[in-house]
Amino acid sequence: MALILAIEDHDDVLTLLATVLHQHQMLLAPDSTSGLRMAREMKPDLVLLDVGMPDVDGLEVCRALRRAPDTATIPVLLVTARSEVASAPDVWRSAGANGALLKPFSPARLVALVDELLAQPR
Repeated sequence: MALILAIEDHDDVLTLLATVLHQHQMLLAPDSTSGLRMAREMKPDLVLLDVGMPDVDGLEVCRALRRAPDTATIPVLLVTARSEVASAPDVWRSAGANGALLKPFSPARLVALVDELLAQPR
């Protein structure tokens, strides 16, 4: 069982992520600021990160995770409604993300991507 941090400002999406990934231990952060703090304190195995956050953009959160030595190697999967981000690997890779998933997403696709990222060496 992995420890997964979901940073997402919509409660319904947080609930969906926790439900779909019920086999893992989930940490839920409703905003970027608390998500960054939780990532630094808890050192999750994976971060699921919304891009369109109201306080700090998810791409900037990803960059901040990459800059900090204690979170630099944590895999980050962007979960976004912004198709221009999800469909452009150069955009999410430049922020340091390991992948992107477009909302709405298939639960099976989410599980497959999470399993793939958790299996990669850090």
